Amino acid sequence: MNDQHLRDFIARLRPDEWLVLPSGLHVPRAALVRQQVGAPGMAVYVTLAELRGRPATLPEIAATLRKIDVYDALQALSRIGLLLENHDWANKDLQHALVRGLVPEEYSERAAQILATQPYRFVFFEQQILGAMQLAILYCPEIGAGRLEGNRPLFDEFLVECVLGITDILESTYLKSARRQSRAGVTGDSDSLASALLRNAFLNYRDEFTHMLARFRALYLELPRQLAGSRNYVDVEKTFAETTGVSLQQYLAVGFALAGHFMQASGILGERDVHKFVADPTAYFSTTPLDDTTLERCVEHLSSDLVSYRRSFLTELRRTKELYFSYVTMRQAPLLRFPNGACIPLSLRFLHERITVGAYWLIHDRLPSRSRSKFQTFFGELFEKYVEQTFTRAFPSSPHLAKRVHFAKKYGSRTHKKETSDVIVLYPERALFVEVKAARLRMEDCGIRGDVGSFREDLETKVIGAARQIDSVVRDFLSGAFTLDGFEASEMRRAYPIVLTFGHVPQTPPVWSEIQRMLDENGLLQDQRLAPLQLINAEELELLAWYLTAGGEESLMRMLDGKASDPYYRFFPLKTYLAHKVAPAPGDKRWIGGHLRQLQKTTIKALGLGDDQSVASEW
Repeated sequence: MNDQHLRDFIARLRPDEWLVLPSGLHVPRAALVRQQVGAPGMAVYVTLAELRGRPATLPEIAATLRKIDVYDALQALSRIGLLLENHDWANKDLQHALVRGLVPEEYSERAAQILATQPYRFVFFEQQILGAMQLAILYCPEIGAGRLEGNRPLFDEFLVECVLGITDILESTYLKSARRQSRAGVTGDSDSLASALLRNAFLNYRDEFTHMLARFRALYLELPRQLAGSRNYVDVEKTFAETTGVSLQQYLAVGFALAGHFMQASGILGERDVHKFVADPTAYFSTTPLDDTTLERCVEHLSSDLVSYRRSFLTELRRTKELYFSYVTMRQAPLLRFPNGACIPLSLRFLHERITVGAYWLIHDRLPSRSRSKFQTFFGELFEKYVEQTFTRAFPSSPHLAKRVHFAKKYGSRTHKKETSDVIVLYPERALFVEVKAARLRMEDCGIRGDVGSFREDLETKVIGAARQIDSVVRDFLSGAFTLDGFEASEMRRAYPIVLTFGHVPQTPPVWSEIQRMLDENGLLQDQRLAPLQLINAEELELLAWYLTAGGEESLMRMLDGKASDPYYRFFPLKTYLAHKVAPAPGDKRWIGGHLRQLQKTTIKALGLGDDQSVASEW
């Protein structure tokens, strides 16, 4: 994408979607680029300044919070957060219900009018609630006994005004971030815009929980046995048990059960389903034979008490200095334990991540450096195997068809060995060249601080490095350095370069502008037969496999060509394009369903419920 593409993209956005910084730079006012199914682009929150005529300030919010009990505040905020997660934050019926039930009367009419007349606006959203929780933990005192008795939480109008005021604080945060970048020597509109969008994309992108669970089972419980002969082999289940004190199955079972409990919370403001917003693990698992020690260890890996949370969070805050984008402590302890043992979710999304992706870090962070390096290498092999099996499932072999999927193989002379791309998929006159990268972008430098320089370094090592390998392989194939069964290099009219990552790589217009600049400077992927580079993550690979195996009308090439040529969606993740531009594939996601059924059996067994399905169902 060149500068003209970026200017064209910006020109299509509504004027009120931008915040004007002192430098004159227009930064997205949304603070959210919701790159997921449900929002095709920018959505703009309502600020308290719009509702009352003046913006909230941090000292004002802090003074109010100092009058509210911390446990009351967190319980109320947790409930709003669960509703937004379970009903979809963009659900206008939910937004209207929350405005009617929570917003002080002097502001509610104006807020309702904005929602009714401006469909892309919203009042409550995830980052706002997370930010309010962070401030509550910092400023709210312990006034009461910290009890959770299943009563309706205190939706104090002063607390709600603080929540609305977070939107004003978020806007001022962009101003401070721009000044800080200026002092650090970061100049130019594109860098400031990239930094703003970078942090938003990191914070707001999420995988579907069902995909995360299925991928978890494949990577941790199924594939390690298939790679037992690897010189980097790590017994993942044994290592997890040694480092955490519980089995992988027990950890998954407890986390899966608690997440399922909170996912059923649906009452808006009344008493309906009130017990679903709170969980007492001891009482909740009392009908299972799970022993108390094992249960407590599992919950410890998912939760924290208030004192420990505050201590860890303050340490994190001193390190990152990013209150509204730094959620390392919350990701590590998404459940907050009350003094009576009950717990609430600070973030249901972070709980989902802790149960699945978090298992990797529970092992990684507890290993000595040498063992940690070996585990990282083995995990990369696991992901490559996972990718191979996914492509094999999407393109099953047949004795009546030529081989379509080829995996990495050696070629070249004895003294100069090379390796083909990790995956090559053949179509008539076309081929897909895929490089797999298991390493993730640096969360703290890129996702929390929005450091553009660090992000460029990560792009260089992960995206541009992979593009360099694809460029070399395509050149060698076209020159006859290696062959593919039944496919002549002279037949290839179009080659599709794909970098497939385990985690999310933010995709926005400035990011793609930077990637294209780096490709051009390095002379990579310049051949006219090469389609534009595309980035795909693990979940998007699973979605493509679903489309290809479920009998949909879309072919892989049509989907890739469609995204690459779309004037808007080409700048955003593939799953956003699929959700809004491609008809859903028929049938169920059978592969995911199979893994989930096996996980259900694993959960029942790990909880000690045996094979008695009637007992398990009752529980």
